[in-house]
Amino acid sequence: MTDSDVEFHTAHDFLDIFAGSELQTTHDFLDVFDDDELWGGLPVDTPPAAAPSNAVIPFPASRRVRRVTPKEQIDRLRDETRQLSAQLQALEAESLPNVTPTHRSELWHQLAIRQLERRRNSESENRKLRDMVRLQIEEAKSLSRFLRRRTRIQRLQEMLEGKSHKHKKETSPLAVAVQEGEQVFEGLLLDVENLYKKISTLFTEKGIHSIPCPGRKRHTDNTVLNGVCFELTKREIVPFGVEKVKDAVWSSLGQLELEGLPSVRGFKTNVQFRTQNSDQHTKTAMTSFISTLSSGRTASVKGQKVVRRYDEESRTVFVYRVSMDPNPHKMREPFGVHATSTLVIEIRHADLDDEATLIQSHFSVTRHDEGLAAGHPLRVAVNLNTAITVWDETISRIHDGVENRLMDRARQSLGNE
Repeated sequence: MTDSDVEFHTAHDFLDIFAGSELQTTHDFLDVFDDDELWGGLPVDTPPAAAPSNAVIPFPASRRVRRVTPKEQIDRLRDETRQLSAQLQALEAESLPNVTPTHRSELWHQLAIRQLERRRNSESENRKLRDMVRLQIEEAKSLSRFLRRRTRIQRLQEMLEGKSHKHKKETSPLAVAVQEGEQVFEGLLLDVENLYKKISTLFTEKGIHSIPCPGRKRHTDNTVLNGVCFELTKREIVPFGVEKVKDAVWSSLGQLELEGLPSVRGFKTNVQFRTQNSDQHTKTAMTSFISTLSSGRTASVKGQKVVRRYDEESRTVFVYRVSMDPNPHKMREPFGVHATSTLVIEIRHADLDDEATLIQSHFSVTRHDEGLAAGHPLRVAVNLNTAITVWDETISRIHDGVENRLMDRARQSLGNE
């Protein structure tokens, strides 16, 4: 046997072995692939039955799409608006605090504490005023003695000189002329109307719903010459009915500005013009006034005020806006400085019982300075701080006035029973 024959037999044996193992492996793989467990869960596709040759396949009937009219679109949008408004009112109702009997007693307790503190402050102020009156009485007595002594001296001189000297004293009262401009009140009324339309946006921007009830948020900046220098946002619940609260707020907003404030004693406010009108849903009061110190040695303040009340189904809104301009005393050059104060009050009607009312308010003061030389004294730090104090006392007096009027009415009701 040759070497080539040996190699041929060796290769033939190797192929037999390889083919046998490969054949067994392929058979095992096919057995696994054909197993029912692998393919049993799959759906079996059945070929569709052949349609008869004479069957007619119908074409789908074309449907004409109905066009939506603009009126139907408007009605649908109105329905969505009503649904969203209802959802908004429901969410606002959920955000309102609940008033329980225990909570009402706490409100009365807090009210009593504030009234006691004001009474103590009033008693302290009365003691100071009595001391001032006694001092003025002593000064008046001293002045009277001095005048009598001077009169005797003058008479003695007349007798000795044989001459009669008559001194005529001419007194001219301080003439205050306030020119009423319709343009000023028209501008204030326009501002009031715009504020009323944007009250919800204003309260959202100031974060009033994040303030605890009762609670307040205050911001001041005595360095501002042009812009907002004072802000106060407040929420509170008073244990009184809505109608009583509305009357108390309206009455308190009618107080005369600057008169009776502790920080600027001696101011006397004279009303130059006042009018009031009302219709079915609004009530408006306009006032022009001028405030002067009793001494007359400093500048006076001229002001115009507009207060408007809006009655709605679920709330009442008050918008108060005042423009004030300091006037120089015996000077022709104006200061070029004026301030505008704005107060927006919302009284909620619904979701509270008849003897509790939610009051939400925002007060702000905007200062305007033209930069004139005559207005330099009003830019001094002391005067800027005094102005902040005046605004703080002004808004505090309004809120205190509401509470005091409610208490007075409650006492009158108890006295009549």
